[in-house]
Amino acid sequence: MSHEIEIFSEGDVVVARLRGDIDMTTTPAISAHVLDALTPDVAGLLVDLSEIRYVDSAGVHLIFELARRLEAGRQGMALVVADASPVRRLLDITNVAQAVAICPAFDDGLSAVSTGARRSY
Repeated sequence: MSHEIEIFSEGDVVVARLRGDIDMTTTPAISAHVLDALTPDVAGLLVDLSEIRYVDSAGVHLIFELARRLEAGRQGMALVVADASPVRRLLDITNVAQAVAICPAFDDGLSAVSTGARRSY
């Protein structure tokens, strides 16, 4: 299983665009790259999962862990996932939407982070 990660900024939002799989073998590298990019002066994190094929429990755990860290820093977080995606169904089943905003489009995700998308869980 493989993955690719692209980290870039859109204004004051860090964007992590992921491709491939998020599983127990890829989450350590993904976490390290994302955490390296987050600084206290950014509004938050947008994780684009629109090109993800597979997410296991380690990937779900990573999303919750990132949400906790960002919440502690009073920063927002959102995910981009198409409504019809199998990944969206997994996120719904695991109640990820209680922790982070899930948006069907990239621009919606940027807006959600910029306006302080924070959830309580």
